[in-house]
Amino acid sequence: MKILHYVDENRLSWAVPWLQLLGGLASAGLENVVVCRPGGTLGDLARSRGFKVRTFRPLVQSMPALCRGFGEIVDDVLPDLIHTRLSSAASIGGYWGKKAGIPVVATVDKYPKGKYYRDVSFLFACSMAVARHMRQEGFLEQQVAVVHNPVETSLYRMDTEVRTSLRREKGVAQGERVVLGAGRLVDWKGFDLLVRAFCRAGVPASSLWIVGDGPEERKIRAEMEKAGGKASLFPFAKDIRPYLWAADLFVQPSTEPEGFSLMLLEAMSAGLPVVATEIGGTTDILRNGVEGRSVRPGSEEELEAALREILRLSPEAFSTMGRRAGDRSVLFSISNVVEITVDIYKRLKFL
Repeated sequence: MKILHYVDENRLSWAVPWLQLLGGLASAGLENVVVCRPGGTLGDLARSRGFKVRTFRPLVQSMPALCRGFGEIVDDVLPDLIHTRLSSAASIGGYWGKKAGIPVVATVDKYPKGKYYRDVSFLFACSMAVARHMRQEGFLEQQVAVVHNPVETSLYRMDTEVRTSLRREKGVAQGERVVLGAGRLVDWKGFDLLVRAFCRAGVPASSLWIVGDGPEERKIRAEMEKAGGKASLFPFAKDIRPYLWAADLFVQPSTEPEGFSLMLLEAMSAGLPVVATEIGGTTDILRNGVEGRSVRPGSEEELEAALREILRLSPEAFSTMGRRAGDRSVLFSISNVVEITVDIYKRLKFL
């Protein structure tokens, strides 16, 4: 089976896990061709991993009928199925797939308007929250399946040597528990809330690290000044794993729903207990009281209480929660998602 994967972009923050998924599909016997915009980094990254790549720049994104170049690629590649990501790709890919009589799958990662997906045959919603949204946009139950975005969980398994080295470098004391937050420093990510809740929790022998950059950096630093040296901000890290391995607890304090959080999964894959707001795709991943704690979005009091509770757990209870997090993450591994994806592809091919 030949799949034409279309993303109307040339850079993606989630390029690596996406290409890992395509690698899993290739291992399952599927032929994969990537279509993306020219320039940027995505095309070269896909080629470096052995994928055939075609580039295409839409003439007018909002007018699929004018994007004949994509139709020409479809005629040349002759795929069994087209799989799109991002709304503009769904609109263009859906139009030309329908015209060619080829099924079109669209992965939906956020909460878009349904009009961009009107010509798509089937939707892969990245979470139950996104699936509900797309049904509210008018799609039938049988047109939507929850197919989570995967993580190559084995890449995040704890490296104790890196952990020891980084903690020593950052001056972490023996027995100190490090709380980690990571992501783009924007308002809805809630990192200012995290800093305040951590300070109010007042747990001895604990410190807070936040890794990332963005427009809220000055605000976050101002909040950290009140923490008396127990909170630190580190710049964006291309590879977050050393920070995950050096940390003891991961917190995702977002105040608005994310479609699905790969960062949360990466932390759990590293064996970290987690605290996260009960919102969006997070509810698919975290079971309250099992792998960590879920709290209401925007509730500084609940976040403070959750931090205090988990940071004061005994070493045995803390370890058990982290082990459960690692076990839970395997459900969202590349191999599991590949199996689900291939099954749906095969069913759609013969519709």
